[in-house]
Amino acid sequence: MDARIPPEPPAEIPAEIPAEIPADLLCQQIQHTLQSWLPAGFQTCCASASLDLPIPDAEKSLVSRAVLSRQAEFIAGRWCAHQALKRLGQIPCTLLTGRLGQPLWPEGVQGSITHESGICLAAVAPDQLCAGLGIDLFDVRRSVVGLSGLILNAREQEETHPLGWMFSAKEAVVKAVSATVGRYLEFTEIQLRPAEQTFQAHVQGITAAGRWGRVGPFVLTVALLSADSTRSNL
Repeated sequence: MDARIPPEPPAEIPAEIPAEIPADLLCQQIQHTLQSWLPAGFQTCCASASLDLPIPDAEKSLVSRAVLSRQAEFIAGRWCAHQALKRLGQIPCTLLTGRLGQPLWPEGVQGSITHESGICLAAVAPDQLCAGLGIDLFDVRRSVVGLSGLILNAREQEETHPLGWMFSAKEAVVKAVSATVGRYLEFTEIQLRPAEQTFQAHVQGITAAGRWGRVGPFVLTVALLSADSTRSNL
């Protein structure tokens, strides 16, 4: 079954950052938005960074030497992943880390985790629905000035797409595709073709489909690789 993001009329993206949104409401909005973009059978969860959420000790040990803010985001991200896996019907497990730094998902599951500015989000799906899944949150208050050479390839530098949005899309694509190609991709290897609030990404003979939009102060992005691992359709 092809991974498909249901089409939706383009929404107007506000130019100004909205007034501060309570974290719990922002998490609800982000989770609802991502869930509405994804096909049936995908599961999502969003939560604020916290040191107190329960995850296996083996996972906590992966960031035991990190600063507390990093630990809090990691713990909440993994907790979200476990909640999404539970909704998928998976038995409890320990999510260790692979050689590319990615979570090692249970057999038969694709997934992705992202955290930004204290907000943590996870999404999972059976691998019958997709061969790769990547999500990203990008805080538009974060500066990417001077980073265009690391984010955009030569063709993209001739275009006029917002740099932060391109960064977020490519981050999602890297998460969705790197395991398939067997290495961590460089952003400049990815050719992004934006169209309204969707995009296609081409890299190493693979095409991933994506969707992006603004939720509060964040750009939310998702990229999907079809179950046939060479194309994805919107």
